[in-house]
Amino acid sequence: MLKMIEFLTDTVFQGVLGELDLISGAIILYLNNKMGLKDERIVFLSTNVVLWILFIMMLFFVYSTQMKSNYIEKLF
Repeated sequence: MLKMIEFLTDTVFQGVLGELDLISGAIILYLNNKMGLKDERIVFLSTNVVLWILFIMMLFFVYSTQMKSNYIEKLF
């Protein structure tokens, strides 16, 4: 049980949650734009810089998830 609490409070896990939060926010803004609900944040969201940042963050998310699963396998 203690190892599970350590896993949930680890900085990598918190980073993964942050990545999911950012990606879900970007998806919600994109879908709102597609449905016709205009938002001033969408102008910035549709720039190539933001799309590349989201792509790089997604790669980091996959990498950190893989590293965390390897870490858990070593614990048990």
